[in-house]
Amino acid sequence: GRTWQAMFGDTLETVQTAAQVDAEGEVSCVKVVGDEYVPAGELAWKADFSTRSVYIGFAAGLGLWESEEEMIRERVEGRTVVCVSRCQLQFAYEGFVDPGWDNGVLLEFADGTLGTFTLEGGALMVFEPAEEPAEECRAPGPP
Repeated sequence: GRTWQAMFGDTLETVQTAAQVDAEGEVSCVKVVGDEYVPAGELAWKADFSTRSVYIGFAAGLGLWESEEEMIRERVEGRTVVCVSRCQLQFAYEGFVDPGWDNGVLLEFADGTLGTFTLEGGALMVFEPAEEPAEECRAPGPP
């Protein structure tokens, strides 16, 4: 897999994507460094690569509402999105109490970074590769 990092408030999030897409078409991303909400070793997010598509100014095939599309365009201003996939992001209360999943979108940017965008809250986290940059979006495969 590949290691990624993003700032979340004052915390540096460190996660690692799976090396391969699983049999259901999912790519999982595990927290390497935990925090007071979701500990290390737990899933940070999981993307459904069966929904992965090239971004053409909107997320074709993801069935997003127009208002969700607009939120994505506003938050990613200045970045070029090349691919999108449906994803789910894990959340919990402090101490990993009552964990659950928010619906979101995994964004693959032209500069080799990844973004997770929560549809419920409109929060965007941009992950920089901690090692080598991600490959361009060409054919389905893990980021």
